[in-house]
Amino acid sequence: MKKIGLFLLLALPAGFAARADEVEFQKGEERTSIQSVRQGEIGYLLLNDLASALGGQTSFDPESQRATLTIGSHTLEITVFSPFVVLDKVTHNLSFPPIFNQGTFWLPAVTSAPVLEKMCGGRLFYSENDKVLRLEEASSNILDVYVSRKQNGTLLEIVTAEGMQAETYLSSPWLNVTIFGGRLVPSDFDGRKFPPLVAEVRAYQFDNSAQLAFRLSRPIGNYRQTLATDPFRVQVALEDTSQAADPFIPPPPPQKPKKPALAAVIKKIVVDAGHGGEDFGAIGKKKTREKDICLDIALKLKRILEEDGRFEVIMTRQIDTFIPLADRTKIANDAGADLFVSIHANANRKRHIAGVTTYFLDVARNDESRALAVAENASIRFEQEEEEDFEAMDDLSFILLDMVQNEHQKESEELSKLIQRELADSLRIPDRGVDQAGFFVLNRAYMPAVLVETAFISNPNEEKLLRKKEFQEKIARGVYLGILAFKGKVERQTP
Repeated sequence: MKKIGLFLLLALPAGFAARADEVEFQKGEERTSIQSVRQGEIGYLLLNDLASALGGQTSFDPESQRATLTIGSHTLEITVFSPFVVLDKVTHNLSFPPIFNQGTFWLPAVTSAPVLEKMCGGRLFYSENDKVLRLEEASSNILDVYVSRKQNGTLLEIVTAEGMQAETYLSSPWLNVTIFGGRLVPSDFDGRKFPPLVAEVRAYQFDNSAQLAFRLSRPIGNYRQTLATDPFRVQVALEDTSQAADPFIPPPPPQKPKKPALAAVIKKIVVDAGHGGEDFGAIGKKKTREKDICLDIALKLKRILEEDGRFEVIMTRQIDTFIPLADRTKIANDAGADLFVSIHANANRKRHIAGVTTYFLDVARNDESRALAVAENASIRFEQEEEEDFEAMDDLSFILLDMVQNEHQKESEELSKLIQRELADSLRIPDRGVDQAGFFVLNRAYMPAVLVETAFISNPNEEKLLRKKEFQEKIARGVYLGILAFKGKVERQTP
């Protein structure tokens, strides 16, 4: 594949609504200027300048219309007009597509900074008001990882500079250890292997915590986490059933509160309009914003359900405001809701892909479902630093916590099937069926919960449909009919 270097565009690219400006890049005592422009409310940074400031290189393939940014061992692929970028073979959603003009790319500043941070070996901070992009070298307090085989299993040890609290979750095949207040340089840990049990290590830095994810090469038995001193370390003992001659039996983890049984009568419905506020969700080619479509459909669904007379409807949002992902199911749990339905619009880098899909919570079965979960879960980056639940989310591991232990998983799958059947019959767009993935917004819902990807906002034809009130009404009515069918099935089965 022939590649040419990206060249610096001196003139302002056509289509920008405001004059060119500059952002100051700061790294220690170093100061560098990065060209910036605004298009509407969104600020963009010139990819060439970003590469130079961060010590990287860029290339452009004119045949595929794709740019590549390389920093150290990390590679970021950027495609014309697509909000999806691929960092080290993992897809991320920037919410806003890059701007392309005569061989140069401009990246949306706010949403690309968290992705670029993963390539830099430090913390990258962007201030829209101060027009500053600052790279700070990470001061690590997570020092090293050791894995040792014992007679009765395997011991993972994470060495820290001080005593720290941690939490461990198994979402097979990943064992995820979150260290509160932890700081690390992901590149120091990414890709490490400890055969035969640990096939890969991945590291993630969040605002108030760090996480090490261990991909296990085979299933394990029980596991137990302890904190040790001299030196400070987090220890996770794994019962490796394939090698343990005299397996240890660690104390069982604390039991979670019993989740309530499925209601005998389906009455109280929580309708969740995806995204909102500063979280735009996916953006169509005609600038259609997912957050607006979700709210329009959700309000129509609320009206239809209430007109039925048998349902009480609770909305997670009724205006254009941001609601943290964890708060959405908390609203449902606190209200004692019988069902939780989250409304979204799908997106894909391949604009020809089309259709409707209904999801329930489970381990993703394919790469496309994983990528979609990443895109929807990315909303968590808009949450405030004081939120306590964000450390349990990870853009790349997809499923933390014990999502698959949802007691209403079977009912959620059945509700998904009934809603999908009605939507496929009424919308006359491709039926992509029922699928499963690790959507954070469905986690901790103590009732049947589904996520409806109504149509592809990235597909030009379906974007046009999503903008039409008649099509939105069809979606809302299809979801309603699916809920109605589920209600009838459940209540018929109730003694």
